[in-house]
Amino acid sequence: MRVRSRGWDGFTYFAIVGAGLMAWSPPVGVHGNKIFVSPTGSNWWSGSGPESALRTIQRAADLARPGDHIVIMPGTYFERIHVRRGGAPDNPVVFEALEPGSVHISGSLPESIPADWAWSDEGDGIYSTTTRWPVYSLSDEGEALFRVPGGDVDSLRKIVRRPRAWGAFCYDRQKLYMFLRGRQVPEGRRLATHAPAPEPREWGEFKSANVWLEADHVVFSGLQFEMGIGAGVLVWAGADVTVRECAFHGATFGIKCGAGTKPSRNVVVENCLYENYPQYFWHRDWLSWDECYAAYSSSSLVTAVDDGTRVVNNLVVHAGDGLRITTNDVDIREGLAASSNWFAFCTDDAIELDGHAKRIHVDDNVVIDCHESFSASPVLTGPVTIENNLILNSPTGINGAQLKLMHQNAVPDPADVLPISNLDFRHNFAYGNWLCWTDRGPIKSVRVCDNVFCISHLVDPLWPRGVDDRENIVMVVENRTATATAMMDRLRAAAVGKAQLSEHFARFRRRLERRPGPSWLDWRSSPATRAVDEFTRTSSL
Repeated sequence: MRVRSRGWDGFTYFAIVGAGLMAWSPPVGVHGNKIFVSPTGSNWWSGSGPESALRTIQRAADLARPGDHIVIMPGTYFERIHVRRGGAPDNPVVFEALEPGSVHISGSLPESIPADWAWSDEGDGIYSTTTRWPVYSLSDEGEALFRVPGGDVDSLRKIVRRPRAWGAFCYDRQKLYMFLRGRQVPEGRRLATHAPAPEPREWGEFKSANVWLEADHVVFSGLQFEMGIGAGVLVWAGADVTVRECAFHGATFGIKCGAGTKPSRNVVVENCLYENYPQYFWHRDWLSWDECYAAYSSSSLVTAVDDGTRVVNNLVVHAGDGLRITTNDVDIREGLAASSNWFAFCTDDAIELDGHAKRIHVDDNVVIDCHESFSASPVLTGPVTIENNLILNSPTGINGAQLKLMHQNAVPDPADVLPISNLDFRHNFAYGNWLCWTDRGPIKSVRVCDNVFCISHLVDPLWPRGVDDRENIVMVVENRTATATAMMDRLRAAAVGKAQLSEHFARFRRRLERRPGPSWLDWRSSPATRAVDEFTRTSSL
């Protein structure tokens, strides 16, 4: 229906518009205002209180001034947010949930769109539908479906014919093909996929995010990020950023830093959750390591390369590399640190370190059933210190090594390969399948001392040439069905008689009583965290 002009004169028109703008403007320009946002609000309102809340987080971000708190009321916000206005030192712009964990920032389509999809039976439990744009991420009732590398229906058909196949999909010639566990018929109301997004770049990484940040001095608190595809928060041009008490579901990275136009210094990530459930089960039950790695090696809580990064007390579960930290240059003063995090069910490294990796400290973390515990891929400058970590990798799980020493790829002349250098691995307790994996390149100043290793498989020699191996306890584990309690008992018994190691072990017992991740998170409420909850409850920790 067309609306006809009433023939108002110019003065009346501008008077009405001006009055509307005055009513619509928020209380800006005063230090420390609160700007409220609600799914039932309106961007024509002031945002000064819950009863006059704005409709979108984007509108609040556009209006914020240093010191403002953007208070987001419970609900789902189907928007991608571009933050260009930040705060000032000790006076940040804060985006916070009114009730922590109740705010969902989603890049997905409203559920009514998948509900309208018409499906055709393609055989082998595969169903197809036509979509308006390519699909790169898809979930069924919160369970991510495996995106088939190569993206053709023949490859999809091949892998879903295997026993114990999980859900998978591909997008081939303008059609979406999908397989659900148990060969279920798709129900659109259970599905979630994304709004249009850029195609993946080299290595399959996506230039998209729930929040694209180009501002300094910003805090995100108590939020859940969903269907970001590339990242939950992309720190493109921002520094002094804090992300706390947040959860990231299914994006390639929870927080991606250092990829934009300036260094992302002083990023702090604390008490957060990252999960890409059921990635671990894809590898354990169904797919080879290579197949998982090809599509999901980068599913991580954080990737960061700049000075001052701190990653503390987070929970990472069903990931590829749980955490990827390094430094691009040697002009590092404060360094990077990862402390008191839990990494469970990672199909690659719990923590990957590469590049110069100058002044990196990794301590007091817990690793549970990951493919590799810690990886130097490689460390060229250092120093890197990995100390006081507890590693509990079931002998029946996917664990390949406690320490991986891997050199640079694609170096034409082996003589040009730089050594892995300046790494200390000390006072760690590790239970698992293998001790060390290496490609046998040069190693310099790598010290492994005062650790306890209970390992199922040993090689001769234990460590590659160049590793300084001192005062380590290495025991062969014969029990192939060890429980978490048995792992802890064996590690504790091995430490008896060495006072320093016994002291560190007692510290871990206390540490394990404090659960990482968001304080509002009920571990038993989500399949992604339920297995970790069961692990801790049945292990007498």
